[in-house]
Amino acid sequence: MLIGGAITVVGAVIVVAGGGATVMTFLGAILVFFGQNIWVPAQYALTAESFPTRFRTTAYALADSIGHVGGGLGVFLLVGIFSQFPLLGSLLGLIAFLIVGALINLLAPRTRNRSLEEISA
Repeated sequence: MLIGGAITVVGAVIVVAGGGATVMTFLGAILVFFGQNIWVPAQYALTAESFPTRFRTTAYALADSIGHVGGGLGVFLLVGIFSQFPLLGSLLGLIAFLIVGALINLLAPRTRNRSLEEISA
């Protein structure tokens, strides 16, 4: 997830360094999109694996719903704040949430090579 965040930061820097050149903006945007798409599947899997089996579906659905509501509200609340910064500051400010989320996920329970029954106990 941190690698996805780093790729996203590189993409944001390319967008800004391109100075509005279409090719540079396009390449930077592709990197931003690619970096986020490395992060998103891992986040969804981690969210699902963090709950005991007996109520995993319900807990995941609630966590996912709350995350979507937060994402929707964030667009309205953060765009006004970040629009006051230069472009690089705005992009890095938004990407910071991705990086912080990746760092928080380092605290998640380890599930590799463990059975679902063991994790649920």
